[in-house]
Amino acid sequence: MGLFAEIKEDFSNAYKNDPALNSGFDFLFNYPGVWAVAWYRVAHKLYMANFKSLARIIMGLTQILTNIDIHPGAVIGKRVFIDHGTGV
Repeated sequence: MGLFAEIKEDFSNAYKNDPALNSGFDFLFNYPGVWAVAWYRVAHKLYMANFKSLARIIMGLTQILTNIDIHPGAVIGKRVFIDHGTGV
């Protein structure tokens, strides 16, 4: 499965499994866990291709935006959903 297919699956997983999700606007601004996982997928590909510094920079910026810290070297499976990534 390619990178964009994985990210698309992560997005659709949130729509399928979260009854509180009402709209695309809501998704865009109120689901930082999904965005953190999407950027993790990009950073992980770079990390595995030995672009470790770039991957760490991407995840550092993602942590600032989402307040969710995922190491780019971590192994995360399919259909993961971080609903409340802050303050839990």
